[in-house]
Amino acid sequence: MRFLIPLLVLLALIALFYVGMQRDPRLVPSPLVGKAAPASTCRRSTARRRA
Repeated sequence: MRFLIPLLVLLALIALFYVGMQRDPRLVPSPLVGKAAPASTCRRSTARRRA
């Protein structure tokens, strides 16, 4: 009984992994396809890092 719960959790994870590997990732629709990337601003750090 002590090892039953971890074994069941492991088997459930293996089953989920197996089902996930059978799916085609290209079929997942993405709302970002065909849209421009948002503008971003990066500030340059003037602090010196110690080596």
